[in-house]
Amino acid sequence: MVVCLLRLCLQVAPLAGGIVAALLFRLTNDDSFRDEGDHASRWMQTLSKCLMEFIGTFYLVLTISLTPLAGSNFGPIAIGLTLMAMVFAGGHVSGALYNPAVTLGIFLHRKDLLRLDGFLYFVVVQCAAATAAAAAGHGLGHQLVYPFPMAPYSVGQSFAAEAVFTMALVTVVLNVATTKGNDGNYFFGLAIGFTVLAGAATVSPISGAAFNPAVATGLSIVAAIHSDANVQYLWVYWVRVLPRLRAHVGWVGTVMLTSIVLLVV
Repeated sequence: MVVCLLRLCLQVAPLAGGIVAALLFRLTNDDSFRDEGDHASRWMQTLSKCLMEFIGTFYLVLTISLTPLAGSNFGPIAIGLTLMAMVFAGGHVSGALYNPAVTLGIFLHRKDLLRLDGFLYFVVVQCAAATAAAAAGHGLGHQLVYPFPMAPYSVGQSFAAEAVFTMALVTVVLNVATTKGNDGNYFFGLAIGFTVLAGAATVSPISGAAFNPAVATGLSIVAAIHSDANVQYLWVYWVRVLPRLRAHVGWVGTVMLTSIVLLVV
């Protein structure tokens, strides 16, 4: 009897996943179901974008959480391919940012694409999604994965590794996804995914290769809850974002944003 129930659950689970995916598709692509000339309200558009950012960030972090179960060196490939797929899936909805550093880069250079309120919504949603995914990864595979400076490398070396490859990622996103010269291209997801893959394969032994403050935050929060993990170096993964944000909105705005993120996650 128990075996039959288990088999039934395994058969039903994919169907349940398909139903949820269809519902989420309906919510994130509301304009596709409206008559020509009938556009969704600004509130609905914001909801769709935030939901897409949650979905993409969630699957990215879930993949990061569970790749150690395979016990192989293919983790960077799985992470890069997941990001690539989510970028292609969500690019037309929210821009498929999934990263506070990328979100900040878009906000600073293309305010016509992302306003201050959208920037704040996205960062909070990304951190919340990363935390939820890290918790789900721990529940599914009993894995606690979080980035931190790896011995024998110093904090300074970890900071440099994160700074250099986060800069590479944001540079690639800005150039392939926001410039007029590359408008309408179909390779942006490949470029972004492979940048993360290359970075993870290169400096993972040094810093853990987060390149994403939301990823580092979510994984660190769950690790701190379920173990005595040392997360005192979380600042290494945010420090590239805060100075640029301060230059735009001042220390008060930076402190307010940081407080909001901490309260939500």
